[in-house]
Amino acid sequence: MTDLITSENYLCGAGLLDGKTAKELTGMLEPDDFSMEINRNIFEAFCKLDADGQEIDAAKVANLGIDREYLFELMQVTPVRTDIASHVAVVKKASMRRAVRGVLAQADADILAGDEPTEIIDRMLTGLQDAQKGKTAEVMTGEEAALEFWDTLDGGGFSVQTGMGYLDRVLGGGMLNSGLYVLAARPGCGKTALALQIADNVAKSGAVLFVSLEMDSVQLTARRVSRICRVPATKMLLGGATADEIAQAARAGRRLVNVPLYTNKTLRCAVGDIRAMSRQIDGLRLVVIDYLGLIKPNMRLKSRYEQVTEISGELKILARTLGVPVLCLAQLNRASEMRGDKKPILADLRDSGAIEQDADAVIFLHRPDMYDDEDKSDWVQVDVDIAKNRHAGTGNVKMMMHLSSGEFREVETRYG
Repeated sequence: MTDLITSENYLCGAGLLDGKTAKELTGMLEPDDFSMEINRNIFEAFCKLDADGQEIDAAKVANLGIDREYLFELMQVTPVRTDIASHVAVVKKASMRRAVRGVLAQADADILAGDEPTEIIDRMLTGLQDAQKGKTAEVMTGEEAALEFWDTLDGGGFSVQTGMGYLDRVLGGGMLNSGLYVLAARPGCGKTALALQIADNVAKSGAVLFVSLEMDSVQLTARRVSRICRVPATKMLLGGATADEIAQAARAGRRLVNVPLYTNKTLRCAVGDIRAMSRQIDGLRLVVIDYLGLIKPNMRLKSRYEQVTEISGELKILARTLGVPVLCLAQLNRASEMRGDKKPILADLRDSGAIEQDADAVIFLHRPDMYDDEDKSDWVQVDVDIAKNRHAGTGNVKMMMHLSSGEFREVETRYG
């Protein structure tokens, strides 16, 4: 059995003797796969020269600060090219073992630091999966990509419809599987109400996880029931409903019993917790999170900007990992209220520009009536602005919201 150092020395020597071999190796390994520092430095030189578009040879590697005597010795002891693959396998196995040890050591440190068990487990699983896949870049052939495309198409397509016809049209047919969608507004514009209505629409054809970090399942159910029977949720929750209204609510509630819409029991959730809940649900079609600002952050990151940036990236990875859309609600800062028209823009997203960058689409809600002193009617206008859409055009959908029940109805659409 070939030992690790012999394999590392052979691969570095083979690369020094033959630039084509060195280029081949840069696509199979990374510098961190080497345990000896000097071998790691040699391989980093290979990667740098290749990235700069230069031919790789011993003289250029030496000019990057590597010990010339060591390079000469490697070239002297390296035999004529044999089976490179077997030496690569030895180096990668050893690298994987070190990675596993690192994951376990980090988990032990996290335990001693008092981190949440679910977060520790999630980080461990992610770390172990990364170690198992290896750190080298993976490619997909054209045939594999085509087969995946047709398999997805045969399996029901690439998107999930919101059930709001105009909105789906502007989005390009619905929310793309593996896409991150951000629904943002100032408080009181109806974010939760619209998200719940979309969730119930999607749940007619598959399971939905609605993660509410602001309300418990009783409050959410009251709002869903209210939309069906028009009995205000506050009456059901705080008292004051008549016997007839209670009977209406009971009938509406029975319609929800078999709807596969799941909610969280724990109010404090990190992205890892949401991932763990999602994996428990068969036939999952959509994840809704209400809202981004309440997702439990990594407290090791000191600034709120860093925390939100990390959460945003994790949500994007969550959507890709689960293969379903993730619809995440978000608050806007007060900047929109300082403008004359009060309409939100992308710069109003709170705490991090990464939200706009990571999102496949950003949807804003705007209620013009919130800024006038006129008496409110039962129905108020809500402008739904698709301000960013990576997969189709932008546009505006005018909706009406029933204030006491939270029901949304579309009125018209305009494409940008």
